[in-house]
Amino acid sequence: MKQLTIPDVVRIGADDFKIVYPEVIIIGNKCDYAGSINTETKQIALLEEYTPEQRLSPFFHELVHGIFREANLRELFENEDVVDRVGRVLHQIMRDNYFYKDVVEKKTTRKSVVRNRG
Repeated sequence: MKQLTIPDVVRIGADDFKIVYPEVIIIGNKCDYAGSINTETKQIALLEEYTPEQRLSPFFHELVHGIFREANLRELFENEDVVDRVGRVLHQIMRDNYFYKDVVEKKTTRKSVVRNRG
């Protein structure tokens, strides 16, 4: 099975979010997070100590937060249970979808992805 890769930057709506890998992710007074999204600084943080494969679940979780924010769905943005569930399904779809794995492997540009859709 081909490995999914997390890009250096991901576009959500009109915003580009840089992917960063800190040693610790602190939100409020807690530091037991695997990932976070900051919609002001436009960054998605994923723990440095995780392997690339371990980072995928938190990446898709944070991506869903970003999607809900972009769609102006504040109640869903703040609902961790819904974000978790949708993130897991999105991860599965992206992992199992042949077209995406092919696109990741070829490292195509956004324009070529659009052209290849049909």
